[in-house]
Amino acid sequence: MDNKQQLPRWVEHLSELFAQTRPIRSEAIAGTPFLPLSQDLDNLQTTGKLRAVIKASPSGKSPGIGCITANRLKCDDSLVPVLSNILRECFNEGCLPQISLVF
Repeated sequence: MDNKQQLPRWVEHLSELFAQTRPIRSEAIAGTPFLPLSQDLDNLQTTGKLRAVIKASPSGKSPGIGCITANRLKCDDSLVPVLSNILRECFNEGCLPQISLVF
C-alpha cells in the first residue's frame, strides 16, 4: 500500500474506532490509582523557569506554529522576557491568544 492509500485507510480505521461507544467498567475505575494534583501548575511561572525550559529544549527540531526554532530562542535571550510577559498575560486572562497565520 503506498502513502496515498495509507492516509485514507487510517482515517477510516480511526473513525470507526472512535465512533463506537465503549463502556467503562467500575472495576477499571476502582483499580485506577489516585494521583495527587500538582499545585505547581496553578502557579505563575517565572522568567527564570522559562529560560531554563528553553535552555533544556532539544536543538535541531522543526519550528512551531510561530516559526521560531528552539535554537533561535537559545541564541537571543532578549526574547525570554517578551515570551514571559505573553505567558503571564495568558495566565492572568485564563486563555490562549488566537493565532492567525497568513501564508
